[in-house]
Amino acid sequence: MQDVFLKFLDGPMRGQEIEVEVGSVIIGRQPGASGVELKGADVSVSRQHAGLHERDGNIFLSNRSPNGTSVNGKLVLDEVQLKSGAIVEIADQCRFAVSWKTFAAEATRKVRVEKSDALKKGPLSSPVVRTVIGVYLLGMLVVGLWLAHSAGDKGVADDWPELLIEYQAYRPDSVDDSDWQQREERGAILVRELRALKTRGRGYDAESICRELMSLDRDSESPVYRYGARCLASR
Repeated sequence: MQDVFLKFLDGPMRGQEIEVEVGSVIIGRQPGASGVELKGADVSVSRQHAGLHERDGNIFLSNRSPNGTSVNGKLVLDEVQLKSGAIVEIADQCRFAVSWKTFAAEATRKVRVEKSDALKKGPLSSPVVRTVIGVYLLGMLVVGLWLAHSAGDKGVADDWPELLIEYQAYRPDSVDDSDWQQREERGAILVRELRALKTRGRGYDAESICRELMSLDRDSESPVYRYGARCLASR
């Protein structure tokens, strides 16, 4: 259900604003317990003059009276879909604007409020805690940059781009696109895992990776197979 606001512009209720939860709401002189009573209206306003209801996330107004209901100056004979801000006039007796917030806007507002509350309450409300976290994150960034720079100084080349060219030229006709894509992706991961081990001076841990590379095609003519075999032999 949607929360809808009725702001009265003319008539006995001028200046009043009413919030209603619209599933289905009746408007009139005697609308019932859950409806909107138009106080001070004369008999030209029917007991159940009009209705607001929600359907598929949209708000509709239906006319229930022979005395007339209009939306934005146009007479409503049966039912009309409203846009937020629509002006409804009941039997020349009262005029009100209908507005509401969309679910997306309300959800965004709630997320912003929750984020703000998280900073105002609990451990994050302390400036000292936020400063410590900021220093820690900055330190992690510096260490990451240093490690990346150190790895670059090792001079271990990324063999995959060149190997991929050879591998694509080797592709057997019997391998379908999906299977081949999986082999290429797995080959890229394994070759770069080998590079990472070499960068850290741990090439001796690479046996299982070398053997998996050889098992991708199980063909000694495959560039990836030969690459795995060379790595295995050089351990």
